[in-house]
Amino acid sequence: MHLGKLGEQFVLKSKRSFDRIRFTGCEIAESEEWYAKKMLRDRTARREYFSVERNRREKGDIYITQIMDEEMKPDDLRLR
Repeated sequence: MHLGKLGEQFVLKSKRSFDRIRFTGCEIAESEEWYAKKMLRDRTARREYFSVERNRREKGDIYITQIMDEEMKPDDLRLR
């Protein structure tokens, strides 16, 4: 497994792609070393995500919580 960038994901969809994937080996990961790295990566990713989300919001935007709370229907003019 390779740790990618935040928001980057790969999906195997076809039978051919599953047939071509191969296990090539493994390495022992000591928890004392890797847990700290995992937690640092997680905190960094969360901070980056919330920073992006905070700056992405614009006046007039509607979020799923509002749609659910107000029980908006598909023909609601506020939905774009």
